[in-house]
Amino acid sequence: MSGELPLTNDPASKYVPWTIGLMMYLSSLAVFVFIISFQIMGSLSQSSTSRFLLIFPSSTPMEETQTTLTWLQEQPHLTRLSLLFGDTDSGPESSSVEEGSPLFVEIETSPLPEEDLSNFLKSLPRLSSTVHIIPQKSSLSFSPFTTFSFEIFIVFLAAAFILTPFITVSFASTTSFLIHKNIIVLLSLLGASDAQIARQFQKNAQNLSLRGGLLSYALLIMTLGLGCLAFYGTDCPFIIDHFSLIALTFFSLFLIPPFLGLVISLATRWTVMKQLSLTDY
Repeated sequence: MSGELPLTNDPASKYVPWTIGLMMYLSSLAVFVFIISFQIMGSLSQSSTSRFLLIFPSSTPMEETQTTLTWLQEQPHLTRLSLLFGDTDSGPESSSVEEGSPLFVEIETSPLPEEDLSNFLKSLPRLSSTVHIIPQKSSLSFSPFTTFSFEIFIVFLAAAFILTPFITVSFASTTSFLIHKNIIVLLSLLGASDAQIARQFQKNAQNLSLRGGLLSYALLIMTLGLGCLAFYGTDCPFIIDHFSLIALTFFSLFLIPPFLGLVISLATRWTVMKQLSLTDY
């Protein structure tokens, strides 16, 4: 007797690499969504209301109004500036400022940290003492509770996808152990140690994980390629000259299959050793 378990002869063994590959692929996508969502929600939670209505009364000196508008146009984080005059005969928008007429200015800034936004707003009264600032709710603003709840949901989602391979492999290893239980008992009686038997299951799990990992890499490359082409067209930036945040995110995706392969290997050994400890010879 060679002392080898016929683990590769199981009828369902040919489907295991596909299952493992699919789990690795879904787990990689879950981690990708986890990283991107945290980046988006983090930036939104750090930003404040970015739309304001500035009211210059008719008593505001022309010099103050012109100085304030010039200063606003020089701000790099200002994304929109629209002039609305109180006199309806002047039209809804105009590029010039008329003397003795109230002026309404709609401005919009890119998302800013609270401190930078506060400094920006404090600078306006220094330029014009009569200006009134009215914040307008941004359509992209989220409350801290909403942001925290969404982040917790993403954490649980990513954890569920990562724990699924561990649970699945533990169940599959238990099933395979029960199928070959008679052979395992015979090998134990012939002198095989529990570690030697568990090592065979672990080696088989590593081979299946390797094949499943190659499949997951193929699926990841196809998904990233199609997604990149959908967003960037033929100018898809496959070559990234420096380590940007997106490059690190993509790089982390290709670390998930080896990590899950290690988890599957350890889960198989732990499950088999546990079953061996419960077996009466």
